Amino acid sequence: MVPCRPCRARCAQAIRQGAARDDGRYPNELSGKLNREARMAKKILIVDDDPTIVAFLEDLLRDHDYSTCAAHSCAEGLEKARQEKPDLVLLDMEMPDKGGTMFYANMRKETEIRDTPVVVVSGVGPRPPALRKGVPTISKPVDVSLLLTTVAERIA
Repeated sequence: MVPCRPCRARCAQAIRQGAARDDGRYPNELSGKLNREARMAKKILIVDDDPTIVAFLEDLLRDHDYSTCAAHSCAEGLEKARQEKPDLVLLDMEMPDKGGTMFYANMRKETEIRDTPVVVVSGVGPRPPALRKGVPTISKPVDVSLLLTTVAERIA
């Protein structure tokens, strides 16, 4: 299957750099899971300190009709979450100053954003103890099909 046209170059670059993994399937088959209008209305906050990963995820998600916003630190992520009220957060746990763990813990303390679903996209090995058991974890390099399937399931 051929990658979706707008992100073809970015996906290929991410695969070459090790940020994504090519499992031979591309997630165009997921387009039937949610109709275009429902996906376009869904906003995903990406919290990651690596600009390459952020750009890759933004392109991938926008190409699949999600709206995105990004933050590069715990503090910026919390501020964006308060302002943007995302439908889902993609969170890197391995950021400076325990950024991912602090973001998650602080987010769960705030009434307005505590119930926002989180998907961890991180190179961190075992599940950090701060995470609830129901929080899905996707390892880097990112399996594109798994990521989009998980996003569609958590946001539906």
